[in-house]
Amino acid sequence: MFKTFLLLFIVFAFLSCNNDSLPLPSSAGGFDQVMIVISDDLKVEMKDSINKYFETPYLVLNQNEASLDVGTATYPKLNSLMKRFRNIIFIGLKDGNQATDKYVKSQVKSLNTVEFRKNMWSQPQIASFYLTENKETLKKTFASFAGSLRDKYLDYELNEYSQLAFASGYNAGLNKQFEENYSFSLRIPKDYILAENDSGFIWLRRDDPEAIVNLMIYVQSDSIASKGIETRNVLGKKYVSSQVKGAYMGTDTLIDPLIERIDINGAQVVESRGLWRMYGDFKGGPFLNIVYRDESNQRNVFIEGFIYAPGEKKKIYLRQLEAILATFSLDTST
Repeated sequence: MFKTFLLLFIVFAFLSCNNDSLPLPSSAGGFDQVMIVISDDLKVEMKDSINKYFETPYLVLNQNEASLDVGTATYPKLNSLMKRFRNIIFIGLKDGNQATDKYVKSQVKSLNTVEFRKNMWSQPQIASFYLTENKETLKKTFASFAGSLRDKYLDYELNEYSQLAFASGYNAGLNKQFEENYSFSLRIPKDYILAENDSGFIWLRRDDPEAIVNLMIYVQSDSIASKGIETRNVLGKKYVSSQVKGAYMGTDTLIDPLIERIDINGAQVVESRGLWRMYGDFKGGPFLNIVYRDESNQRNVFIEGFIYAPGEKKKIYLRQLEAILATFSLDTST
């Protein structure tokens, strides 16, 4: 018995010494979850700042949902399971003597600069490190990196939402139609069904028990298609209604939509985020759309996703729509 135990121990020790050759375990953590490793005293002093920058409400939803779901721990309490978290942020002080501070100092090369490590204890995983002189400089510099760091983790998490959105696969036939007819690529999950197809307008939807997720694609040369909000109002009034006679979908004017120019796979598009409502009925939810101006063919490409999920959290659906719209590409060779 002792010889068997000794043999097993030697084999285990041998494997442990050669664990560099072993594959890393899969990372853990829910969507948009991040673990901040910080000393207990800093955690108390920086609590409001952490909430302000990392747990700020995600835009634009009709109910508050945090951008990131934040957990905290000190380095000594970072056990093997917690080390498998997909997203980890380490914050330390150069003049600090806590174990967390000492670990961060051992990992970074410079002060007041965010440094990144990939797949330290699991994969996929991204860990970031920030070291500054003392508490005072942390309070002064926190705003300079926290917002951009939050956005980086949100972008990184889009890969996870993409896997969720395309769990059923994607509609290769529909993507081929986009490529052949309109010279762009857009992947649509297989579980979206066709609700309307009318001369340059396609409406697709996925009906879940908790939510109805919609996609509208509109390709036209008319000027209205160059403006995201105006386009969605015209299309909503024409195609989207409810069981209430005369009801139609439009843009909720209580909250101004957020409009900005962004880049998607090399294409410059105008993105709009806001809330929709059913005029004449009591329905509404968030929407997200992009408009691309196809100069070579003198036409506009409008793509929108909108959600109806009464009583449910909506961020998880909006983030999946972001992942779908992120597949928009002018490169049709793939």
